Amino acid sequence: MHAIFLGKPGEWRIIEPQLIDDHTVSTHKMPLSVVCRLILEDTETKVYLVGIQPARLDPNSELSSKVKKNSRQIHYEYLKGSENSII
Repeated sequence: MHAIFLGKPGEWRIIEPQLIDDHTVSTHKMPLSVVCRLILEDTETKVYLVGIQPARLDPNSELSSKVKKNSRQIHYEYLKGSENSII
Protein backbone atom coordinates (compact mmCIF):
# COMPACT_ATOMS: atom_id res chain seq x y z
CA MET A 1 0.00 0.00 0.00
CA HIS A 2 1.25 3.47 -0.77
CA ALA A 3 0.10 6.19 1.58
CA ILE A 4 1.48 9.37 0.05
CA PHE A 5 0.50 12.46 2.02
CA LEU A 6 2.89 14.94 0.37
CA GLY A 7 5.14 15.32 3.38
CA LYS A 8 8.92 15.54 3.41
CA PRO A 9 10.82 12.25 3.03
CA GLY A 10 10.84 10.48 6.38
CA GLU A 11 7.92 12.52 7.74
CA TRP A 12 5.33 10.33 9.40
CA ARG A 13 1.67 10.55 10.31
CA ILE A 14 -0.81 8.45 12.20
CA ILE A 15 -3.55 7.50 9.76
CA GLU A 16 -6.96 6.36 10.90
CA PRO A 17 -8.17 3.34 8.89
CA GLN A 18 -11.40 5.02 7.77
CA LEU A 19 -9.32 7.59 5.87
CA ILE A 20 -7.81 4.92 3.58
CA ASP A 21 -9.17 4.64 0.06
CA ASP A 22 -10.94 1.26 -0.33
CA HIS A 23 -11.70 1.46 -4.02
CA THR A 24 -9.22 -1.27 -4.92
CA VAL A 25 -11.04 -4.54 -5.47
CA SER A 26 -9.16 -7.80 -5.78
CA THR A 27 -9.75 -11.48 -5.25
CA HIS A 28 -6.20 -11.78 -3.89
CA LYS A 29 -6.07 -9.22 -1.13
CA MET A 30 -8.39 -7.57 1.33
CA PRO A 31 -8.31 -3.76 1.70
CA LEU A 32 -6.30 -2.65 4.72
CA SER A 33 -9.21 -0.67 6.12
CA VAL A 34 -11.34 -3.85 6.09
CA VAL A 35 -8.63 -5.72 8.00
CA CYS A 36 -8.52 -2.88 10.55
CA ARG A 37 -12.31 -2.92 10.90
CA LEU A 38 -12.31 -6.69 11.47
CA ILE A 39 -9.65 -6.33 14.18
CA LEU A 40 -11.73 -3.62 15.85
CA GLU A 41 -14.92 -5.67 15.68
CA ASP A 42 -13.26 -8.86 16.91
CA THR A 43 -11.05 -7.44 19.66
CA GLU A 44 -12.60 -4.03 20.46
CA THR A 45 -9.08 -2.63 20.03
CA LYS A 46 -8.74 0.66 18.19
CA VAL A 47 -6.40 0.38 15.21
CA TYR A 48 -4.11 3.09 13.87
CA LEU A 49 -1.69 2.96 10.98
CA VAL A 50 1.61 4.80 10.78
CA GLY A 51 2.53 6.15 7.36
CA ILE A 52 6.04 7.34 6.54
CA GLN A 53 6.56 9.52 3.47
CA PRO A 54 9.02 7.78 1.14
CA ALA A 55 11.89 9.58 -0.56
CA ARG A 56 11.56 7.37 -3.64
CA LEU A 57 8.77 5.23 -5.07
CA ASP A 58 10.92 3.05 -7.30
CA PRO A 59 10.21 -0.54 -6.17
CA ASN A 60 13.88 -1.44 -6.71
CA SER A 61 15.29 1.32 -4.51
CA GLU A 62 16.43 1.05 -0.90
CA LEU A 63 14.73 2.94 1.90
CA SER A 64 16.22 6.39 2.34
CA SER A 65 18.24 7.13 5.48
CA LYS A 66 15.51 9.47 6.79
CA VAL A 67 12.81 6.81 6.37
CA LYS A 68 15.01 4.20 8.06
CA LYS A 69 15.87 6.55 10.93
CA ASN A 70 12.28 7.61 11.57
CA SER A 71 10.87 4.10 11.29
CA ARG A 72 13.42 2.91 13.87
CA GLN A 73 12.53 5.82 16.15
CA ILE A 74 8.79 5.09 15.89
CA HIS A 75 9.46 1.41 16.63
CA TYR A 76 11.71 2.26 19.58
CA GLU A 77 9.18 4.67 21.09
CA TYR A 78 6.38 2.14 20.67
CA LEU A 79 8.37 -0.62 22.37
CA LYS A 80 9.62 1.71 25.08
CA GLY A 81 6.08 2.74 25.95
CA SER A 82 7.26 5.91 27.66
CA GLU A 83 4.99 8.78 28.63
CA ASN A 84 6.66 10.66 25.78
CA SER A 85 5.69 7.97 23.31
CA ILE A 86 4.41 9.22 20.00
CA ILE A 87 1.92 6.39 19.69
